[in-house]
Amino acid sequence: MENESNVYQRLAEQPEILYRIIKKLPTIAIVLDENQHVLVWNKQAEKEFGWMEEEVLQRPVPIVSGESEKQYARLLDKVKKTREVIEDQEMICQRKDGSFVYVSVSLAEANDKQGSVIYVCSMTNITKRKQDEIESQRQLKLAKKIQQSVLAQPVCNKQIAIDSLYIPSQELSGDMYTFYQMDEHRYGLIVIDVMGHGLSSALVSMSLRSLLRGLIVRARDPIVVFDELKKHMKNLFSESDGDLPHHFSAIYLVIDTKHRTIEYINAGHPPAMLLEDEAQAAVYLEEGGFVVGSAVDVPFTKGKISYSKRARIIMYTDGLLDSLSPSVTANLEKLERLMKKYHHCENEFFIQQLKHEIQTAATISDDICLVAVTLLNE
Repeated sequence: MENESNVYQRLAEQPEILYRIIKKLPTIAIVLDENQHVLVWNKQAEKEFGWMEEEVLQRPVPIVSGESEKQYARLLDKVKKTREVIEDQEMICQRKDGSFVYVSVSLAEANDKQGSVIYVCSMTNITKRKQDEIESQRQLKLAKKIQQSVLAQPVCNKQIAIDSLYIPSQELSGDMYTFYQMDEHRYGLIVIDVMGHGLSSALVSMSLRSLLRGLIVRARDPIVVFDELKKHMKNLFSESDGDLPHHFSAIYLVIDTKHRTIEYINAGHPPAMLLEDEAQAAVYLEEGGFVVGSAVDVPFTKGKISYSKRARIIMYTDGLLDSLSPSVTANLEKLERLMKKYHHCENEFFIQQLKHEIQTAATISDDICLVAVTLLNE
């Protein structure tokens, strides 16, 4: 198949045919001479920009100024050097009435039969698309702000210190964490990761978030909490909603600082880690069951562990693991090494060191949630 630049070249050698075609095109089309003065300005260009053809002939293109003029000059310069057809370059142009329009520009160089250089430029109005993109970004920014506004605040007393890290990706997601003090000695902490990304996952996450305070403080027991969350997901979605996120992974801990016990359920989530003073290795909190909403409807089992010394627990979403390296196993080992290295430091310092590892390791493609808990020996 003949490439586009050759087509332009053949048409340029027959300028009467080229100009006749351009004038009838339903899209914006402009032909410039080698000095970038207008030779042809079709009816669609008149309609879109407001200048009649007789107003612009033998004059520089009137629709570019400021930064747009520099961008247009760069495109022309690239075409001159490479003689390649440039396609779908976005820029802002100005109408005769002073208003602005977003356009997608394609540009090619050719020679007429006298050997003179001409430039053939076509444009498509993409203003509506760009306005939709800008509005979408505004809505995305607002949704992220709402998501972050409901994240739990740090807790610090003589028994326990709870801090957190949330690094948003470019997309909305269903990652979420929260924690509550149930009574004088007990605390409920949960990290949730709803399947997928985008608005639907974020809305499911916010729906779950609205339940959690009352559920955790009232129900307390991990099995009761997860049974209620499972029921909520069934009520939220019917079986016909096959294209919507139906399930989520989660890990929920009930920490009793008086009896020094931790009851928990891990529902298909990356394991939380507990490291006590002088321990050689971290304990992985993996007991629980499948993700909530799974087709495999198996009862959850509750794990229970005790601690006797100062200890740190970390809970997180898979975005943290993905950010460190491609290997999940290597990332778990790296997390454990970091826990050991900064075990005697405060949560905030540990989180800052971990954040440094994340930012130097990879581009963030998924939200990152981390909850760091220090169980004190007071």
